[in-house]
Amino acid sequence: MEWTKREMDWYYKALKYNYYPQNVIDFIRPLIKDKKSVIDVGSGIGTFAMNLVNDFEKIIAVDQSKEMIDYFKNIIKNNNNKANFKFKIGDWNNIDFENDFPIGALITAYSGEEVIGNKKSINKMTNLINGYIFLFVPTNREKHSFYSDVLYERLGKMKRNRSYIAEDVKRILDKMNINYKCKKFNYNFGQIFSDFDDAVDFFKFHYDLEQSEIKVLEGFLHDYLKRRDDYLWIDNYKESTMFYWKNSVR
Repeated sequence: MEWTKREMDWYYKALKYNYYPQNVIDFIRPLIKDKKSVIDVGSGIGTFAMNLVNDFEKIIAVDQSKEMIDYFKNIIKNNNNKANFKFKIGDWNNIDFENDFPIGALITAYSGEEVIGNKKSINKMTNLINGYIFLFVPTNREKHSFYSDVLYERLGKMKRNRSYIAEDVKRILDKMNINYKCKKFNYNFGQIFSDFDDAVDFFKFHYDLEQSEIKVLEGFLHDYLKRRDDYLWIDNYKESTMFYWKNSVR
């Protein structure tokens, strides 16, 4: 699903006020310190790739969305970043990396079944990467982000579930006899808002709410928004699982 410019703005704002990507990078950094190149599959606007600029000589960012890659490029431009980025737009499974082979590490985060849920994709990783492969995925099926379980209960709606999670990844890796390790991450990836109306717009947009449901939303936000300095904040407690293993290509 394509993200709009507004969604990317909200997400980028959250990244600037959270330590979520840096915590993951701090864990993998000792494992990648001798590598020169990394590929970020499903890079989006650069959540992880931007935090790897001091660790690799070359960073390959792959995403199906041209809009997200363009947004990522604009972040790099505005930050005057000199890292050697290479961008590829399209379906990871159909992109040729022959001229980049071998790559020293791969990371993919919340990238979906087409990347982490099929044998073809995992085989492609193992044929391309001469180093560690990191698959960062949601641990649980239910989405409890932003206290949405409370919001859905107040709206009288069913909770949303994720389609692909850690247990699904474990199943396919086990079938492929991959000798992986796991690490769980618990973190707060909260969202900031410039004012109350901004928060209403965010939830109305992300939860596809009708005008008749706004009063319920406003009551929910009055209960869960917090004031921090000159902005509003809502917690977003998450649990993710990292599957990782050292791979070698001949």
